Amino acid sequence: MDDSYRGYTIRVTRAAQWHAILMEPGTGAVLPTKATALLREGRGVAMERARTLVDIYAAAFGGLEERAA
Repeated sequence: MDDSYRGYTIRVTRAAQWHAILMEPGTGAVLPTKATALLREGRGVAMERARTLVDIYAAAFGGLEERAA
């Protein structure tokens, strides 16, 4: 199941755990990190952790496009 947060796509899948991978807006490139949650914690926990990672990533790398121009 996919969701969007701050322009990033968050794709959550279920296997032995909940896995949330993050994809950049525009390029669709997969970020080099993912969020996980135990099955008993639920999909919502994985999604919240993924949103936190997006916030961290955007804060750290969001201004790079402006500096590169």
